[in-house]
Amino acid sequence: MEKNFYEGKQANILKSFDRQYKYAQKYLVQRFDEATASKIHDDTIEQVRKLIPRLPDVGGKNNQFIQVILFCAWYIPFYKAASEQGMSAEEYVEMMTHVVHAAFTRYPGFIRHLVGRFVRSGSFMRRMKKRATISQGREYAKDWIYSVATATDDPDIFFEVEYSQCPVCILMKETGAEELMPYCNFVDFIMAKSLGYGFANPRVIGRGSETCVGIFRKDHKCDIPDYLEFAFKGLRF
Repeated sequence: MEKNFYEGKQANILKSFDRQYKYAQKYLVQRFDEATASKIHDDTIEQVRKLIPRLPDVGGKNNQFIQVILFCAWYIPFYKAASEQGMSAEEYVEMMTHVVHAAFTRYPGFIRHLVGRFVRSGSFMRRMKKRATISQGREYAKDWIYSVATATDDPDIFFEVEYSQCPVCILMKETGAEELMPYCNFVDFIMAKSLGYGFANPRVIGRGSETCVGIFRKDHKCDIPDYLEFAFKGLRF
């Protein structure tokens, strides 16, 4: 990773947070009040700046999943700031599910589904396979380590990804945000439902499994797991 990669992304991280905060503000005001919502916003910015030097080196822009780390750079501090005011992990996840849903679905369905077609393309799968091979070399101690399989018993499965290490879970543990780990995959389901591709996540490291398995389907089957139903209640895709 190039020197000071995350420091160079700080402005973008804070802009991303402010964009999502505009969606979250109404939930915070309803849950607390305007003054508390404003304090949570300001405390988040302060905590983002403190977290940036602690973000894991996973190869910077060369890592295809780097946007996930950049998301966590404000997502975790936002939770920490909100929890200090009394918001539970479940309340936060429910709020953020609606916030991320609003961000995704502001685009017309046909545009979103074009992106979804790319996720189910051969080029995407080949890229995943290439990066999976690189990840096995363990160049970065806290990087994702995973494998990709295309041979399955289900003809409707395009490919499966199995992660044996996840930097998101590592970061949540290191920052004392373990409460978020059981719901660490909520964005995966928002993406699948919004972009119109099939997806399942039968094993999740954040929920105690040794590995995390993501199944990308050729059909559009994407059932929300029981433990996330509370957060997706009322959402339309």
